[in-house]
Amino acid sequence: MTRRGGPFAASIGCLIALVSSGIPTAVADSAGDLVPAGKVESLILSGAELGDIVGVTFEWNTTKRKPFKSDDLGKDSACTLLMGPDVETFGRDYTGYRFRVDRDTAEKPDFIVQQRVATYSDADTAAQTFEKAFNRGVMAKCNGTIVVDKDDNDSQMRFRMQNISLTSATWVADQLVNDEPLGYGCANIAGVESNVIFGVKVCQYGNGGPAAATMAERIISQTSGVRI
Repeated sequence: MTRRGGPFAASIGCLIALVSSGIPTAVADSAGDLVPAGKVESLILSGAELGDIVGVTFEWNTTKRKPFKSDDLGKDSACTLLMGPDVETFGRDYTGYRFRVDRDTAEKPDFIVQQRVATYSDADTAAQTFEKAFNRGVMAKCNGTIVVDKDDNDSQMRFRMQNISLTSATWVADQLVNDEPLGYGCANIAGVESNVIFGVKVCQYGNGGPAAATMAERIISQTSGVRI
């Protein structure tokens, strides 16, 4: 879900600072810390909340209960989770899943925000699933890679990895035309907290990093408030 056009104005410094200082690490596993599958919906931020964070009014949204099939990146298929994350990221062991995408307009949006949250039977399963998907060696090879999304009119995206650890990953996908940036890109954060894996994406002209970081922090804080 990308958008073409506009002068390049993105800056990733704020995202790196926010991610390194503002996103807590995963908490210890215990029955009291687990989010039930039936409560996964409560982790998703509303359109009004997103509007306050991003600073625009979102007029269109849709949701999904299962991960999407990953985009076809041909020879760069190892980097497909950086477009989603989708099936390869969440695996088959999740107990609950929600996807939501919001746009400022239904057609030709300038702002696109995506949220993905999945619950697992326990924190160990979630942590192992996240670590398997976000393999540091594989992700390092994707840094700087320009991919062609055959499922999105052969659009070009270039990945810039910013941080990857056992509990979180941050990266930017810049949209290109003929290998040149358009100034439109998507700031991404994925993480694991207790028995939850989540992903947020903010696509816009300029720097969507601070908004993505705020979204991630709110989802993480909400995992501690959800109980059976």
